[in-house]
This record gives sequence, structure tokens and C-alpha cells, in this order.
Amino acid sequence: MSVFELNINDTVTVTLTEAGIVALEKHYKDLPSEGLVKYHHIEKNLYRFQIWELMRIFGKHMEQGAVQYFEDNRITKNVM
Repeated sequence: MSVFELNINDTVTVTLTEAGIVALEKHYKDLPSEGLVKYHHIEKNLYRFQIWELMRIFGKHMEQGAVQYFEDNRITKNVM
């Protein structure tokens, strides 16, 4: 059996769908966090998050049959 471990402080990338971008902007809309959406943005629809933050922002939207917030439901962790 193979084991793959992640630390919730690890950084991952996701390509957000239009619905994902709307959810991200809505999350930060009422917070005193101007610039954080830009902080996460890499290029086009590609964004970077620590896993705990990705869970905090999108976790409430994750359920079977829900709108896709990540293209192909894919979360990418770069391994060095």
C-alpha cells in the first residue's frame, strides 16, 4: 500500500472555474483583506493556496453534485 501525506500548510494550485472565481471574490468581499485575491492569483484562472485556506474558502461548497469550482475537480501539489 502506498501512502501519500500532505500537511495542511502545504501549497497547492487550482484552476478555478467561473463559479470558483465568483466564490473566491465573494469570500473576500466583506473582509478587510484587500489584495488577497491578487495574492492568490498566478495567471489566467490559476490560483495558489495553502491547503487549510483552500478548505476554508471552498469547503462549504464541496458536496456531491455541487457546481464545480475547480476545473476537472483537480487540486495540484507540486512535489520536489
